[in-house]
Amino acid sequence: MKQYINISWLILLVLALGSCSKDKEDCDPDDEESPCYAGLGASKGECWYSLAIDGATTLPNTFGQDKMILVLSANPENGGGFVFDISQAKANSSNNALFTLAGYALLNSKLPKGSYPGVVFQTMPFSTPEFTAFPLYTHTEGGYMHPGGYKLPNFTVDVLENSAQRLWLKMSGMAFVVDVDSPGVERTAEVELEMKMGRKHFTEIVQNGELVGGATCDCQK
Repeated sequence: MKQYINISWLILLVLALGSCSKDKEDCDPDDEESPCYAGLGASKGECWYSLAIDGATTLPNTFGQDKMILVLSANPENGGGFVFDISQAKANSSNNALFTLAGYALLNSKLPKGSYPGVVFQTMPFSTPEFTAFPLYTHTEGGYMHPGGYKLPNFTVDVLENSAQRLWLKMSGMAFVVDVDSPGVERTAEVELEMKMGRKHFTEIVQNGELVGGATCDCQK
């Protein structure tokens, strides 16, 4: 990859899991805070993802116990950035498939909702029980020009919610497909990610005047 974020790998583990609920009379399918919300991102999980790669969608723990990790740090040059990983267990292997996403946004509890430029994403296949490094899906080059004078990939990260309850984000982009089984064949595929992490999984500290830290949790279906 051509671009990277200078990340201080500060990962603090939060083990407590739990859930909250509302009374049935509070149930509203149009209310994002409602337990029966039926719109975009509907899920009861506080450690949940949906990942669509090349037309195949995979939800958490399809083959085993998956994990999500978010690391964020401040950077004097661009204000801050993050790296988000999904580690997907495979049923027939001790190896895990990995999805990695990085962007220019300090995803702490103070960040406003909105769209933020991506830096890199890449992923292994997620929809099959077998572990394989290929095909590898990686970001395509785009037209967003960084103040440093180089182009960033052509995708954004949309923060849909950043509340006291959870972080909820979504991204989509075209990926270049690297496949050793089809040498010389060039193609692209669409990749879409949606994720939620409950605020209780986060740990933040002040570093150089900014809230940094991260979150880690075992996924829920």
